[in-house]
Amino acid sequence: MITHNNTNNQAQPSNKLYKTLKQVNIFLLILSLLIVAGKLSMTTVRTSSYKINGVVKSRMERPWVPININDLNYTSNKNNRSPELYLKVLRQFDVANNVRYEKRVIASINGRQLEIPYSEWVFMKNNLKSANKFKYIRTNTYCNIYMWDVTKAMGVEIPHYMKQNSNTVELNANMIAQWLNSSGERYGWKEVGFNEAIARANQGYPTVLAAYRPGKIGHVAMVSPNVSGDINTMYVAEAGGTNSDYAKVNLDWYERSGYIVKFYTND
Repeated sequence: MITHNNTNNQAQPSNKLYKTLKQVNIFLLILSLLIVAGKLSMTTVRTSSYKINGVVKSRMERPWVPININDLNYTSNKNNRSPELYLKVLRQFDVANNVRYEKRVIASINGRQLEIPYSEWVFMKNNLKSANKFKYIRTNTYCNIYMWDVTKAMGVEIPHYMKQNSNTVELNANMIAQWLNSSGERYGWKEVGFNEAIARANQGYPTVLAAYRPGKIGHVAMVSPNVSGDINTMYVAEAGGTNSDYAKVNLDWYERSGYIVKFYTND
């Protein structure tokens, strides 16, 4: 199970103490990044840690490490589907707060590239003059990683890694959309329409939104069982610019933004 700190029953530090601790933490982060930058040549480093069952995973995850099914409280398979279980599988990953899915800033220093959690980047830029040494390049988001984790937990893994000739490649959102379109059916992923996608998710079947955007960054999301009572509205659990376990889908926005949106479901 991926966990997060529960502070409801813990004494809260004063604002001054919390800010001091935060600054110390950020200072140590920057120091570690500077050390790394001096040792690595044009290497992207994922600096975040995250917890599964209270165990802190690697702060320098290169490459992405797959989840361990045995660490999860909730899994599902083709013989065990329900909307209630689907929601439990989705929400155990705590996508809105889990640092594994937090968007990250790619920045450079002395010609080296580093990957910094967005919340830490904002704090650095607002509070520490030394952050000016870093040059912003772009922001990365991780809808593909979240989908990889959830579908693996449901026994119908949409891969993050694939073999191409003798090379291993990581699939981004556009590549996942292409994989679903060309190869998904042989792994049980059937293309369906908007309304059927809602119905399938409401029955507990793993269902996904795949938004391909030619020449730009695409997007993928898990279609969530509807708990709002509006059976004609689609909600998704997603990582991206904003992470949410229950976001309303606006197809008009996708179309205006140049996405080609398709839906797929599995048994």
